[in-house]
Amino acid sequence: MKSYFLLYLFLIIVSVGNSQDLLENYNVSAFGNVLIQSKTFHINIDSIIIQTLLNQNITQTQYAEIIKSDLEGTRVNLTDKDKILLETIKQKSVQIAQSKVDNIKKLCLLNNITYEQYLNMENMLGSDPNFRQQLIQYFELKSVEK
Repeated sequence: MKSYFLLYLFLIIVSVGNSQDLLENYNVSAFGNVLIQSKTFHINIDSIIIQTLLNQNITQTQYAEIIKSDLEGTRVNLTDKDKILLETIKQKSVQIAQSKVDNIKKLCLLNNITYEQYLNMENMLGSDPNFRQQLIQYFELKSVEK
């Protein structure tokens, strides 16, 4: 029983130490800066969809019916025009997602962190209370500076 307790205590110490090492290896302020700066990158998906509808000569009502049938699981017979519209919107969505990633990568470079570090810290944000607390302190400090 005593050996299990010592093993458990050792694992706790190692995990706390590893978490602390991770925090020291990552630049919380750079990550915070990327988060703040990325919020200024706006893409209005609604205006892109409306423009696509106009270009394809499809009304918003027709588009709403297509979306509604898809959500309800009832397939309507799509015309070739409808299929082209959906494919175009899908492509635009992929482009938007890629633009967001490209923007984050650019901001990471500007803030001297790698994209991989950014992704690791983004994961830590949801799983590591110490990291979250450090980020909160950083944001509080930034808000006082303004």
